[in-house]
Amino acid sequence: MKKLFNLLFLAFVHFAFSQNINFTDANFKSFLLESNSTNGFVRDLNNNSIKLDQNNDGEIQISEAENVSLISFNGRFSDFSYTVFYFWGHYDNPLTIKNISSLEGLSNFKNLKVLDCAYAKITTVDFTNLSKLEQLICKKNQITSFTNFQFVKSLIALDCSYNILETLDLSQSSLSMPDRAYVLFRFNNNNFKSLNLQNGKNTSWCILADWMSCPFSSEAGNMFSTCCYPPKIENNPNLTDLKINCNEFGYPPFAVDNCEVQSTEEIVNLNDKIKISQNKSNGILTIMSSLKIDSYAILDMSGRVLKSEKTDNKNIDISYFNKGVYIIKVETKQGVANLKFIKN
Repeated sequence: MKKLFNLLFLAFVHFAFSQNINFTDANFKSFLLESNSTNGFVRDLNNNSIKLDQNNDGEIQISEAENVSLISFNGRFSDFSYTVFYFWGHYDNPLTIKNISSLEGLSNFKNLKVLDCAYAKITTVDFTNLSKLEQLICKKNQITSFTNFQFVKSLIALDCSYNILETLDLSQSSLSMPDRAYVLFRFNNNNFKSLNLQNGKNTSWCILADWMSCPFSSEAGNMFSTCCYPPKIENNPNLTDLKINCNEFGYPPFAVDNCEVQSTEEIVNLNDKIKISQNKSNGILTIMSSLKIDSYAILDMSGRVLKSEKTDNKNIDISYFNKGVYIIKVETKQGVANLKFIKN
């Protein structure tokens, strides 16, 4: 009986230790252990700042890692509005470089949505199991490669500027996003030779204009439609392989697109031929046009599709929408209209 007890105890100890995550970089582990309820280094699935080492054993178990939605080296990026303002030019002051060179062990954080590992000494990032990752801020590192980036399918924000990347393939990174959504993007100051922005989804890679040249208006509300610019490649002299989405134009001849439309003349902006009217009493949004409607999609400020339909119905029920600013994208055989409206 005693021998059986000892075997069971050893099995329990082995199981317990097998749940501990192995971090090859002691500084990365130490940073995670420093997290608490106020510093914002780690946030749980409810977006609360937490102490990651819940059982105070000086280790991080897989179960503890699976309760994490955000890791931020400097306690930033508490919500998406912060991210928008960051890409808009706010909150972007130089920070102290952290002496962290490896993120090995990150694959255990399978529910991670936001990773802010900016201003460190990281050389590579492995995205194995990080299928829920939406925001990646890795500015000012020494990154030469992203490995297993195909796991990332819902990217809405990426700042990989000031690294030494030569290749970046984003062709899979937003496949779970709706068509024509916006993805905030910074990629300057690398050494790109190959850049693939082509994912077949018409996703708009958005470089937000700085806040001085494009001031925010709470009345107009939508920076994405008025302040987004496509990525510029002029400062990438070694770039010879560039693939783009079909709604992006003005790139050099070696850029390859993957859509049926091959010229800007075939994409017609119909904002002047399609109007909308909102009946506040019954919550009906009406599309006013003599053109036949093929489909529509209503998006929020982050580019998330809230309602879409392939239909020629011009009366849309938005009574259950929260108050705020939205975009409706109306598609016809003659072209597309992108119109903003405010739900009061």
